[in-house]
Amino acid sequence: MVRNFIALYAVFMLTACSGAPVLSPSPAQMSPEYLCSRSFFADHGNTPFSAASIELRFERDSTYSAEISFGDHGPTLTGKYVLAGGTLTLYIDDDARRQLKTMADVNLSPRENWLFKKGILRNDPSSLTYSRFLQFDDGSRFYDEKSSPGKEGTAVTIGKLPAVLMGMKQGKANTAVKFRERPD
Repeated sequence: MVRNFIALYAVFMLTACSGAPVLSPSPAQMSPEYLCSRSFFADHGNTPFSAASIELRFERDSTYSAEISFGDHGPTLTGKYVLAGGTLTLYIDDDARRQLKTMADVNLSPRENWLFKKGILRNDPSSLTYSRFLQFDDGSRFYDEKSSPGKEGTAVTIGKLPAVLMGMKQGKANTAVKFRERPD
């Protein structure tokens, strides 16, 4: 028994000290009021359907809209959302299903009536951009547009390099600026 406890403690310490981002359930409760008070978006590196961006908006009557952009335009899908057991499922209506069929790389099974399922509200305090997001079981992340980056002084990893957030700073460049990963 003691041997098992030591092994479990060792695994915990390796995981805790690995430098991987700590994704925790968000302290904000996912409720219709919370969802309706903001919009959520996924950008190009994180969108399904090879879209440039997707913006989710929720209404108090348990409906949602998903504006899908492929650069300059795209369809707006609609449907109902259900919050149950702390998870969010976005169901699609018949019109949305017809629109999805016209999108070449979308293979939605005819038996499935959901667009995204098992969404939970997550918190990433070391995020460089938005600290709160909806994460669905397919890995899609929709960022809360009202959440903010981690606090100044928070240790983060950019690529494989350790860094510390400096907070938002204002400035004006009066010469050409060169962006680089590390000094030349």
